[in-house]
Parts: sequence; C-alpha cells; structure tokens
Amino acid sequence: MKIFGFLIARNEGDIIGQVLQRLLELGCYERIYFFDNDSTDDTAAVARALANDVLQVSTCSRPFSDSLKYQLIDEHRAEFTEGDWIHVLDADEIIIDNPRSLAELAAQEGSNAIEHGYVQFYMQEGAANARFHTGVPAAEQLTHYLLNWGEPRFFRFSRDYLLSESFVKQRDPRLLISSHLLHIQHFQFRSAEQVQRRIEVRLANNRHSGNWGHVKAARWQDYCVPARFLHKFDGQIRRGLPEGMDLFTAPSNAAYTAASLNWMRRHGHLAAEHERYFTAGALERRLRSLHPRRWLAR
Repeated sequence: MKIFGFLIARNEGDIIGQVLQRLLELGCYERIYFFDNDSTDDTAAVARALANDVLQVSTCSRPFSDSLKYQLIDEHRAEFTEGDWIHVLDADEIIIDNPRSLAELAAQEGSNAIEHGYVQFYMQEGAANARFHTGVPAAEQLTHYLLNWGEPRFFRFSRDYLLSESFVKQRDPRLLISSHLLHIQHFQFRSAEQVQRRIEVRLANNRHSGNWGHVKAARWQDYCVPARFLHKFDGQIRRGLPEGMDLFTAPSNAAYTAASLNWMRRHGHLAAEHERYFTAGALERRLRSLHPRRWLAR
C-alpha cells in the first residue's frame, strides 16, 4: 500500500512550512504533490526549500475550485495501483493521526474512504491586533478549538470509479466511509490580515464556483469565537461542547453554525441535554434564549 498526497496552496506562507514539515515527519507518503496556485507571498519558496524525493513542488495556474483537486489527482492516475490511498490535503491543516494506521483500520472494516475530523482553531473576540508568527507552533498561538466538522478526504484507489468533486460531495454509494476519523488541526483563522484576505478571496471565488457558500460575513471580526464556547487545547482532543453549554443561549458564531452542530450530532459528539435544541420550534428557541432560568426549572 502506497499513500499519495495532493496539496494546492495559494498565499499560505505563514503556515505552509509547519504543514509540510509535519507531512514529511509522518514518513508514510510515497509522494506528496504540491502545487503552488500563483502565490504572491513566499509560499512557493518555503515549499521548494523543503522539496525532496517525497515532496515534489510545481506550479498550477488554473483557477482554483474543489474540482481542480480531483483533476490533478486524475492526471496522475497512471501512477497508482489498486489498494493505494489518495490523500487530499490543504495548506492550513496539520495532520494529527498517522494516515497509514487509519488506512489499515479502514481496510479491516471494508471501508474505502476516511473523513478528516476537523479540530478547528478560532481566534478570540477582542483580538484587534491579531498576529500569527511563522516560527511558533500554530497550536501555541491559537489555543482554543472545537471538533465540529468532517468530510471524506482520504480515499482507497480503485480503477472501478473516478474520484471527483461530485462523487465525494454527493456521497456516491461506492464510497464506504470508515468509522474512524483522521484528526487534523485546522488553522483557517490565524490573524486579522489573513482572515480578511481569506474572506475576500472566497467571496470573489463564489461568483464563478459557488465553493464557499458558507462564507457570508465580510469582516474578519465576524469569525472570532469567544473562548467560553470552545475547548482549550492541552494536547488532548475533546469531543462535544464545553461543559454546561446551553445551545439556546449561545449566540450565533463561526463555531456553532447549523452545519457544524448537525455534524456533531450525527457523530454522537453532543450530550443528551443538547437534543432538545434540535427538536424545539422557533418559538421555543426564542423563549428559551430570553428566559433560560425559567426553562431550567421545568
């Protein structure tokens, strides 16, 4: 079994070194194909400094979309053999678990795809002069997270089907998802400047691709999350919400979207007391948010 990684990056120079160093440190990849998507910062230079027989760095100037990832994989299809694994990587994700171990577990249960379990780190409110320092481990700078999302990103290769954006997003019946998550640290919100740039790029990208429909707010401050709604990272990954969290009184924020809460619910990450939130009507939700003590007495 060989593992091939595919990664497209644009202007991720502040974190790409940490991402690539971790991938190489894992020692499980036959090859990692890195494509710089016309970066205007030092992303390509950082990647080339780390390039070796495993990490191959090149340029891809095609407009970015989710489909592009799978197009690039298909262009290397002749290199794969039945039973190899294809890993779709991102430039702001630092792998926690060993992909080879997860692939072996998946094979034992007859699965051919593995979801990333996103341990998503957020900036806190009031970070008016937020900065990200390239030489400092990301988890030492962004210290609060929530494991609140996942999607298939690691696939067993087969010539019986073609990996594509629609094949994955529409959950083709031939896609058999493993019961085990491959955990990654996701640092999509790192600094005021980086988040604002991210928002602007994705809002512009939506005009022709629709890839980022969930990105609607236009200010970086709208993506900050108060620490009390998150877990503090101590080296261990905790599932679910912080103890005592009342979803009825929690204001809308980037970590508590309908999509992320539903994902946590489907994966059994929420406590029994949170179930009422999903079955309550709009009026009950409103009343509970306004008068939480009255409802606690019932």
